[in-house]
Amino acid sequence: MSSDELKSLLKRITEEASNNGEYAVINELLAPNFITHNFNVVPGPQGYIQFLTLLRNAFPDFHIETEDMIAEGNKVVSRGTITGTHKGDFLNIMASGNKLEFTYIDLWRMEEGKFVESWLIADMLKLLQQIEVAPQTD
Repeated sequence: MSSDELKSLLKRITEEASNNGEYAVINELLAPNFITHNFNVVPGPQGYIQFLTLLRNAFPDFHIETEDMIAEGNKVVSRGTITGTHKGDFLNIMASGNKLEFTYIDLWRMEEGKFVESWLIADMLKLLQQIEVAPQTD
């Protein structure tokens, strides 16, 4: 698969599933044994859908803005900004009503036309500060 094709497939997951809550693309592009190495997500497409549902329930206006994407071999990396408003419970943290904005880097690996793994590095401290459960730092 070409680098452009890999990028295009990850863009579909970002736009259709993460940003718009249209989860059919997850079943189409994630392998049955898909695993994300973050947040203790249940393996497989259904686990990833549960994870996105949790995010979208806590932050109904959840949005990923991809700023960079690089692909090589069977891997694709994206970097960008996540925004939203904390309107629902998140990890047992009651809704604060606060807007949030934090950065991320995400790496995905593909085998036989399906994504099989992902790793997310996100500025969770900034998120927790913005929903007022971590102290602000200067």
